[in-house]
Amino acid sequence: FGPPPFDARSAAVMVLLYPRRGDWHFALTVRHAELATHAGQTSLPGGLVESGETGCHAAERELEEEIGVTPREISVLGSLSPLFLFSTHFFVTPWVAAAEKEPAFRPQADEVAELLQVPLVKLFDRQNIGCHRLPVRGVPCSVPHWKLDGREVWGVTAMILAEFAAVCRDVEVK
Repeated sequence: FGPPPFDARSAAVMVLLYPRRGDWHFALTVRHAELATHAGQTSLPGGLVESGETGCHAAERELEEEIGVTPREISVLGSLSPLFLFSTHFFVTPWVAAAEKEPAFRPQADEVAELLQVPLVKLFDRQNIGCHRLPVRGVPCSVPHWKLDGREVWGVTAMILAEFAAVCRDVEVK
């Protein structure tokens, strides 16, 4: 809680919404097991904010680099709460965008092992929510996770999806 350390590395991710088979979906990537960071993890497209770049532009750039969706294909709707990650020293800002139609995804083969297209409705099923214990820098932590399309989605991605689900529920009620 509180502001991130002055030396935290800025990063940005994108929650991309799009219609597919009559329902809203969002995209997740499974990272290659050989990558130096976050190997094998299921995550939102994203990465570091480069010098002279805004967080939103970084999220758009990473979306295009990782899964081939260009900024022309989407409308950025806004951001969610930024999060400081104790385990990696990243300060991550999640962005939300929507596409009018299902994108013609082109996953980047060196980084993305698999693309998951998850129905948005899965975020509202409490049976998909869980928690497990994991040591982070030697400190035992309770780590939230989602069970989505046979994958355990945990850590910051799980926290971002939890806030996004809460925002969607709030909008739906109003």
